[in-house]
Amino acid sequence: MRKKMIVLSFLILILIFTGTAIFANIQNHNQSFSYDEMVDVREIYLDTIMTNPYKVEIDNQIRQNEKEKAELVQSEYIREYHEYLASLVIEEPIEIEEPIEVVEPDKPLSGKYAYLTFDDGPSKIVTPQILDILDEYDIKATFFVLGYMIDRNPEIFMDTYNRGHTIGNHSYSHNYGYIYYNTKNFMADLKRADNTMKYYLGEDFSTDIMRFPGGSHADFKNPMKKAVLEAGYKYFDWNSLNGDTEEGEQSVRRMFNRFVQTAGQRDVLVVLMHDTDAKQLTVNTLPLIIEFLQEKGYQFNTLDKYNH
Repeated sequence: MRKKMIVLSFLILILIFTGTAIFANIQNHNQSFSYDEMVDVREIYLDTIMTNPYKVEIDNQIRQNEKEKAELVQSEYIREYHEYLASLVIEEPIEIEEPIEVVEPDKPLSGKYAYLTFDDGPSKIVTPQILDILDEYDIKATFFVLGYMIDRNPEIFMDTYNRGHTIGNHSYSHNYGYIYYNTKNFMADLKRADNTMKYYLGEDFSTDIMRFPGGSHADFKNPMKKAVLEAGYKYFDWNSLNGDTEEGEQSVRRMFNRFVQTAGQRDVLVVLMHDTDAKQLTVNTLPLIIEFLQEKGYQFNTLDKYNH
């Protein structure tokens, strides 16, 4: 009995010494270890010693490092995105009185194009309403879809495609913390969205246009922009919007004013809107935007035909 106790005590001492050494090594070098390397260290240790009293602490250290990097990426994204939005703001808002009065051109002006784009769908309620409005005006638009929303509403996705609209890739998850953690995650999420589209539309379907969640305007996205171009995509941001994701109390009048402000006098407009189910006001504002553009002589097109 005494011999068994001595052997057991000896084994416990070895276990504690080995676990402490590995944990200390990870703590001392966590600035130089990649996440995958830290996982490898943990897995090797678990394969060697099945009962690891430091497993929880090692897992916590790995998760903390990943969380801190994700928060840093997201805070940088938020800062740059707010700077971008601020650059679009006109200090004195435009007041539009009903009815809207515009000068009727003698004939459509050549070279003026409007590309209506909708992000983050397909949704069950709002997307079908937008599709019906576009049919009413005989306009084709570009829908930057999310893979997980396709899985939720596959019939709406297929209807969007079958009505002749252009489909663009907007990632599968739209999860900033994951996709912007590194280029590998971003491209994997993009590929997953592509595979989801093919699942519902067939292997012959493909799209070579995409939009970065939140847009491409952030320096930390430069490696990702390079990767998507090398993969054969063209990515598109926007130069006008209806402000349907901005803070503050929204209304049809405010959204229309926001569109007019950001459109300015440009001859080529890429208009950002959203077709999630929370955007009913986007549906209500869309006819006003379309009619304004028609009266200004814009021709409508889809981004797969963009050549400006």
